[in-house]
Amino acid sequence: FSPSPSPATQTYNNPYRDRGVMTEPPPRGTFSGFATQWGIHDTYVEDLERQEKEKEKKQPRMSSKDDSKKKKTMTTEFQSDDISRLTKPAKIIERMVNQNIFDDIAQDFKYWEDTSDEFKGNQGTLLPLWRFSSPKTRKLTVTSVAWNPKYSDLMAVGFGSYVFLNQVSGMVLFYSLKNPSYPEFIIETPDSGVLCLDIHPQHPTLFAAGFYDGSIAVYDIKQNLESPLYRCDVRSGQHLDPVWEVRWQKNDFDDNLNFYSVGADGRVVNWTIVKNELRYSDALLLKMPSGPTDSGPGGIRVQRYEHGRCFDFHPTRDDLYIVGTEDGRILQCSKGYSTKYIEAFSSQLGRLCCPVEYVPSENICLVQCGLESQNMGSYSN
Repeated sequence: FSPSPSPATQTYNNPYRDRGVMTEPPPRGTFSGFATQWGIHDTYVEDLERQEKEKEKKQPRMSSKDDSKKKKTMTTEFQSDDISRLTKPAKIIERMVNQNIFDDIAQDFKYWEDTSDEFKGNQGTLLPLWRFSSPKTRKLTVTSVAWNPKYSDLMAVGFGSYVFLNQVSGMVLFYSLKNPSYPEFIIETPDSGVLCLDIHPQHPTLFAAGFYDGSIAVYDIKQNLESPLYRCDVRSGQHLDPVWEVRWQKNDFDDNLNFYSVGADGRVVNWTIVKNELRYSDALLLKMPSGPTDSGPGGIRVQRYEHGRCFDFHPTRDDLYIVGTEDGRILQCSKGYSTKYIEAFSSQLGRLCCPVEYVPSENICLVQCGLESQNMGSYSN
């Protein structure tokens, strides 16, 4: 102990000790051999057989019926695996056979030219090339066509019905010019017929579709063909009438995918994909120019809306777009104003039956086609 008078600082120092242990060295052996692919394969096969034998010893013995059922299931699994392995080579061979069969049509597609067009003035000649058909769409009507922006030979075709009193289910088929005999992808929409669709310009596997019941759906043909990734309902902003056109737009400020839709209920809706949710906001309400004209119960004035038919966005200015109504009016609108449009053009062609679009030129023009007439009109702004 320390002779210090303070007891709080007294410590005890343990003595140092050395301890050693003697052990026998482990046994050693020398091994040499050659590692080949077949040797490794045989070793894995022997190990797999040994594991299967151990599992059979642990499991109780089955009857002959159960054993036969197990063998059948195993054979079907092996067959399905073999078929899945042959899917891609068979698809390539099918395309090669079809290209040989339709070689004349492919040559006409590249090099055919009618020499008599020089003497016809403004008239020309159209040569029918491919005919795309499927037995699943015999009773359906082609409602929309969209070409893939990345794969120039691939197009999406929407099927529905314009007989509104007798609506049926719809389909979306993807056809390729490399194989016109059968569609590449088939998507069935049992709830309602497809009226419009649009493929994303940066994501070629992603497309949005509008239906007769007013719903909107987003599909990804790379992930799932049976059900959409996103679909709206009545609680999440669904249109009350048929959706006539959808159009993808550039990503918003938060880099979220978004697109627009126009419907016969008089709404232009902006849809945004946020994580696992499809959100909506009304971009414009197409109110009648004369104001409320109908009277509801108790003499309440009811606001009437125009039926939106089509729309198109400005090629250089992202904030401007035009909307065509069923009555034949063309409205120039802005994304910054959700309550009213900027300017309206009265059509002389009657009701609209096909989309309007901007023509990129020195003077921006609006082109449309009327239902009562077969003419086209242009309007410069």
